[in-house]
Amino acid sequence: MEEKTLNERIDTNVIDLNNYQKHDGGSGSVVTGRAVFVNKESNLTVIDIDINKSFDDESKQSVRRKILNKLDEDDVVVQTASGGLRIYANTDDFYANSNRMIKCCTCDEFVDIITSLDESKRSLIVLQNSKVRKDHRLKTNVYQLVRGSGNIPINREVTFFTLFQAINSLPNEQIELAYDRAQNSDNLTANARDNYYAAKQRYRFLRLSPFVLVKMSKIWNNDYYTYEILPLLRNDTNIVKPLDMSDSFSMTDIRRKAETKQHKTADDVICDLSRVMRFVETVAMYIQKDFNIFDKRWGITFVTDTNMTRNLKMIKLWKTVHKTTTAYDILQSCLSKLTLQGVMFDANDTAIVFSIFRGFKCNLREHVNIVTISMFLNFVREVIAD
Repeated sequence: MEEKTLNERIDTNVIDLNNYQKHDGGSGSVVTGRAVFVNKESNLTVIDIDINKSFDDESKQSVRRKILNKLDEDDVVVQTASGGLRIYANTDDFYANSNRMIKCCTCDEFVDIITSLDESKRSLIVLQNSKVRKDHRLKTNVYQLVRGSGNIPINREVTFFTLFQAINSLPNEQIELAYDRAQNSDNLTANARDNYYAAKQRYRFLRLSPFVLVKMSKIWNNDYYTYEILPLLRNDTNIVKPLDMSDSFSMTDIRRKAETKQHKTADDVICDLSRVMRFVETVAMYIQKDFNIFDKRWGITFVTDTNMTRNLKMIKLWKTVHKTTTAYDILQSCLSKLTLQGVMFDANDTAIVFSIFRGFKCNLREHVNIVTISMFLNFVREVIAD
């Protein structure tokens, strides 16, 4: 847990700003503001909400009020010089793909995510009480702290937005039980109780992963996590299954399961994908289990990266606020688990090389009746091998 206050966490990575600039390097000896290198702050994320600049002051204030009403009183929120909002949060398990994720969401506001994925790439954020202006003829604007304080730890209360998405990822028979348990919790605030059913309805089609609940237990109920959950996690089972040609499970079955929302976690998807395909590194292609209608047998076929990508992107699994997760997204997150070094006719080490030879079409017998096959042996000896 982050026990330090925000000011304590960023103290060593704060710089002075001069000449009313938003960036360092301004001339002059008078300090007009301060900024922090977010890229050097582990587990710190700034959510930058840029409200439509064409709005008048009253409209901007209305948008800010709606956003603030959805946040907790202890959240650290700064109003920017242009009238937008910056919310300071812990990164925790949020998936970031760059230090600055620009326009993650667009409506009346543009939302940017600034974090510390790559410490070597600068991400400078202006702090509260800083004064900025483009030139001396224009009005000076100030970054104002509108909620929270830099002298307390960043709020770690779990929100319905996160909790309910995690609950929705559970098996169907457990979802309502989890909702009931959450509603009957003694830890709900009065505001949370008043908004419980509205939030449940609002987020009913959104889901994350059951492992978010594991993360919550680790943070808020560490004893339960240590003694009940952790032992289960240590008994990890191998989710990658072999390509079994006697198994009739196919890509069509994955598509059918996705359409009926049977996949609850990424591991469910990985397990199913492992039953039907592999990526072959040496040729940069995929092999996929395929049913041969002429031989009436399962075999393999080679699939190009383009075709596999298109097919997997068509398999839509679940939806979060701004993104629909597809089977392709899951595959990219675990491709190494389904990667082979190559393909051979008859491979010994099938863990890293796929063997095309899947056995004889005939049934092998332990005992052979020589009398029955003698005429065939004579034919091979006298005609074919002569």
